[in-house]
Amino acid sequence: MQQLKTIITAACMLSIAVGICNVLRPSKLFERQVRFLISLLFTLCLAAPLLRIDWHAPLPELAAGEMEMQADRLRQDAQQLILEETAVRTESALTKLLNENGIACQTVDVQVHIDDEQCIYISEVSTACSDPAQAAGLLRTNLGEEVTLHVTELASETAPEG
Repeated sequence: MQQLKTIITAACMLSIAVGICNVLRPSKLFERQVRFLISLLFTLCLAAPLLRIDWHAPLPELAAGEMEMQADRLRQDAQQLILEETAVRTESALTKLLNENGIACQTVDVQVHIDDEQCIYISEVSTACSDPAQAAGLLRTNLGEEVTLHVTELASETAPEG
């Protein structure tokens, strides 16, 4: 009796699926393939209770904690890559800005962070330049007041002659 009930339920569900497939069928061109697949599926669904076929494929068991740890690691790695790339590009842009304004710089180091709201911000810029006062003013104008600046003068041996 239970098998008959299972077969009837499978047939009803399959007829609903057939109706949906007929609606979704792209064109008459694929009618033969769709009919074959539906017939195959229909036959398997009707035969499964009689043959006691178990359709449940074993899925790998992942603990919720393990998945969360992997997601956190991935998130941290992505943030670290973003921070590194942002720092490199910002250092390059600031070096170019200083050089275009006639200020020779030895190095430009930028400290970049991501806050709790996922916003990237520059917290600190350190540089050694030929004209610290002009460099500090230019950096302050372009970066804003909230960025901590450490601008030192180039050592006399590395400063360009002029």
